[in-house]
Amino acid sequence: MVEDGVATSSIPIPLWIDADSSGFYQTGLDCDDDLAIIIAIALHQRQVINLEGLSICGGNAPLKHTWNNAKTLWKYVNGYQRTGILNPMKGYGWNSMQVGVKLLHYYNMLFPDDDDSDDAVTAILEQVQKHNAKPMTILSLGPPSNIAKAIERRSIHSDNYIGDNIEHIYLMGGELTNQQLDLNFRSDRDSARIVIDADIPKTIIPIQTCGQIAITDEWISSLNCDQQHHTKSSNKKMLAVCAYTSKMNQRVRLCQDL
Repeated sequence: MVEDGVATSSIPIPLWIDADSSGFYQTGLDCDDDLAIIIAIALHQRQVINLEGLSICGGNAPLKHTWNNAKTLWKYVNGYQRTGILNPMKGYGWNSMQVGVKLLHYYNMLFPDDDDSDDAVTAILEQVQKHNAKPMTILSLGPPSNIAKAIERRSIHSDNYIGDNIEHIYLMGGELTNQQLDLNFRSDRDSARIVIDADIPKTIIPIQTCGQIAITDEWISSLNCDQQHHTKSSNKKMLAVCAYTSKMNQRVRLCQDL
């Protein structure tokens, strides 16, 4: 069934999102993860998906920023009220991966990242175990560190392989020209190998595919965020995406200079 241009089904897809969201921080190179989370919440409310949980890793920003960003975003969009998920879960960051951007590598030397947390891996494993009837789908938007550690831990400590309860893993990573790896896989090559080698159906979405989805000045203007800011004192609700217009404009400027 299609409702308002969105395909729906009688049984929502159980979906877990693992992200390195950082749109509210200057160290974040983009805000795509934040926008994906906002869209996922909307799809959850329309019963297209059942958002099972959200885990956070480091990647294009240190874990201390992605984690604080996720908490800020979750509060900003009333995530608990809209999904029933109390909080995002903190995972692994720069302490257990390579900092993919040279400038940020120096930043991490001056301001070391937070300690890694096992909370995300534990939460993923607990949620996967609940899905015997309809396996869960995982969408990995950043370095697949949390996903890889969940696969490793389940394989070592249980006869019940984690893949038995995972329908599919979607990985944002890889590239097609034999040039420099994309940021996600470059940040944690070992974890990327673990997930790719796992006996679980998966789709890898390379950087070239991501590059075909471009945010333009015209698209940002179509959101009418400037007008919404002027009516903030009224009873009208602002679009959540309007919090990211500044970061989206920065990305448009950067892409034009490349």
